[in-house]
Amino acid sequence: MSKNELTYLIHFKTQMLKFLDELIQLFPTEPSFIIIRIFVNDKIPVKDVIGRFMKECLPVSRALKERKDDFFVYSDFIYEKYAQDVGDEEIKNFRILWESDILDEENKDVIWRWLDMFMLISHKYHSTFGCVEDWEFDLEEDTKKMNKIIYNE
Repeated sequence: MSKNELTYLIHFKTQMLKFLDELIQLFPTEPSFIIIRIFVNDKIPVKDVIGRFMKECLPVSRALKERKDDFFVYSDFIYEKYAQDVGDEEIKNFRILWESDILDEENKDVIWRWLDMFMLISHKYHSTFGCVEDWEFDLEEDTKKMNKIIYNE
């Protein structure tokens, strides 16, 4: 692993932990964010964290840019892959939180901006180093598939 690649990975992990800390502060009664933070910090290799993020999120970059929150509120294409790690009930809880009054537009905007940053880091990583081993995907094909699901194209 090159020093440049390591820099991307450290930056991604550091920012992900800060994001999770912000979610924990925003939702102090939601233990799933604490569990996810522990996994990201101590249990899951950072290459798997960025690899999974790239595979799951880069193909939906258009929806993220357009702030189409229904792609993660009503669809299971991202959640089904995380449910076994975090738990079905916690996933449902996040959907409820997103649609609740707890998250006002300002808080949602903060979450969108975090996602924008993760997308930028992931896109640069993918453009520079390609897919992470064991997290390979075809960005062009997967983007077409996801746009068909989200936009009925």
